[in-house]
Amino acid sequence: MPKRKSSDRESLLTHLVGVRLNTALYTKLEKIQKESYSQSIGEVIRNILLNKKITCYYKDRTMDEPTKELIKVKNELNAIGVNINQITNFFHTADVPTQKVFFALKVAEQYNLVKEKIEDLKRLLIEMHNKWSAE
Repeated sequence: MPKRKSSDRESLLTHLVGVRLNTALYTKLEKIQKESYSQSIGEVIRNILLNKKITCYYKDRTMDEPTKELIKVKNELNAIGVNINQITNFFHTADVPTQKVFFALKVAEQYNLVKEKIEDLKRLLIEMHNKWSAE
């Protein structure tokens, strides 16, 4: 997709400035460009020359594992909820009282699983809190 032509002729970048850099400085600028939303190294250099703010984004790799565990617990809780809904449906369609007791006990088992998952969530949240508050 081609660039749109600017209606403001003053804002166009028309003057070319050539600069030679050593490898260390070029690598540093390249790193800034990759960590920010800058499209090119030239854009990074323009922002530096104009004293504009360059926002860099970093990902905390140490939080990958707790995040995966949180997603796993969320999926397990969702599955337990589906099971409870199905058991409740069977409970309401059951004609024999002993069947209703059986389904009520099954729901109780599922709620015990929910308690376990909530404990897992609490543990994960405490880990994350300790990590974030330590920084």
